[in-house]
Amino acid sequence: MFDRRLILNFDWVYLALIMILGTIGIINLYSASYTLTGAGTPIYVKQMYWMGLGILIMTVTFLIDYRKYEQYAYFFYAFCILLLILVLFVGKTAGGSQRWLSFGVFRVQPSEPMKIAVILALAKYFHNDSVI
Repeated sequence: MFDRRLILNFDWVYLALIMILGTIGIINLYSASYTLTGAGTPIYVKQMYWMGLGILIMTVTFLIDYRKYEQYAYFFYAFCILLLILVLFVGKTAGGSQRWLSFGVFRVQPSEPMKIAVILALAKYFHNDSVI
């Protein structure tokens, strides 16, 4: 069941500003990285793919009821802690520090999802009525 109030209360101006900034960034990448040789996939095309993936993830996140996030907050937090511990043993070094996990062609920096996990875990912790 979809709640129509989500669409009515959505900040469309904010979304438009994000899309405009993303488009300006892609145009900037295009002008800075244009080559006549055409070797490989241009960086602006890759950025367009990532922007599209971000919009898809945003849409899915928007459609999921926020109470579901609360249910899995501690599990997500524990999973991110596990990823951070895993970096100590099998992490890849980049930029002079060991902070990446490599899953084939996909690489993850566990500190990034951990930022979201901390926010969700703290929100769940402070939401409980027994904590005051």
